[in-house]
Amino acid sequence: MFIGSRFSPTSSLLTATACYDFFREVAMDSRWKTVFGAAVEKEITTKAAFAMGDLAYETGSYTFTIVAEGKEARAVKGRYVEVWKKQTDGSWKMYRDIGLPD
Repeated sequence: MFIGSRFSPTSSLLTATACYDFFREVAMDSRWKTVFGAAVEKEITTKAAFAMGDLAYETGSYTFTIVAEGKEARAVKGRYVEVWKKQTDGSWKMYRDIGLPD
């Protein structure tokens, strides 16, 4: 699945060092390549999820393996909390994504 399609039009990505406000149209896969200057392999493991009304919460862990041409692959591991918001068409889109590296 194209990662950008998971985000609502008013979503934010919050990291340990920055907050990025962006819209669903932003190409997240391209964004990661721009940020890291390399291809990124993603492994995301959901630990728990629950919903209350029009909001759902998900927690888990991630491993991003950064593969730069001509360099050794480097793994970045951490934990995340995502808040999903129900859209008017009944679909769920990510509203907030908070990642904390280990």
